[in-house]
Amino acid sequence: MTSSTRRSGAALLGLGLLALADWMLWQLAGADGLGLHPRRPGSCLGVLGAVLGSSVPPTYFRQIEDGIARGASRDQCWLVAFGLVLTPVWLYVEAGRLCTLYPADERC
Repeated sequence: MTSSTRRSGAALLGLGLLALADWMLWQLAGADGLGLHPRRPGSCLGVLGAVLGSSVPPTYFRQIEDGIARGASRDQCWLVAFGLVLTPVWLYVEAGRLCTLYPADERC
């Protein structure tokens, strides 16, 4: 793994854990959680999540090329396939979060 792959993976993991903690505090405390729902922090995190999520597919494609070159077995391919399926889901969630921050009836 290269250092940029490790950094983007750590950033994605950190962003995911931050979103999970915010959601859990919102569910348990009923308040604003960590305060990531207002427009400014929420939109910054949504854009950051979309940028990080879109930086992941080249990593998976590189793993596919390396696996083909090394002759990886079928049982090792599921991890890359899962990542390629999970990435559009992550981008969809981030787009949904950005859309809920700016309702259609309110003008910015």
